[in-house]
Amino acid sequence: MRRFQFDVRIPAQEMLRYYQGRAELVVIKDRAGKVLHLHPRYLRPHMGSAGVVGSFELRLTPNGEFIELVRI
Repeated sequence: MRRFQFDVRIPAQEMLRYYQGRAELVVIKDRAGKVLHLHPRYLRPHMGSAGVVGSFELRLTPNGEFIELVRI
């Protein structure tokens, strides 16, 4: 399993762009400096009134397929 940890702060207004289809991928830099492209549907469970805020770990298969995104 491949793991990437990152911190994110995406305001609710900005998340609307993703829901409206005006942006397709969220570009995030992990704590090691690697750039990740994440589909916004994976962030929806973590959306609050302030948007998506917190520290997360993205877990992928060795082939790069999504397993889960967990708050850490």
